[in-house]
Amino acid sequence: MFEEVIGKEEQSEIETESQRAAKRLLQTLKKAESVETKDDKSLIREHVKRKFA
Repeated sequence: MFEEVIGKEEQSEIETESQRAAKRLLQTLKKAESVETKDDKSLIREHVKRKFA
């Protein structure tokens, strides 16, 4: 019962700079467009070509 009362209250904790930065980062990531993923084999081949060409 005590936990239910605590859980319903709004938290008014003081945020640290790192917590604010983490929140800003999450907001930025939510707004950002997703990047097309590549196949691992093709990435390795491209890397090997650049490195040993």
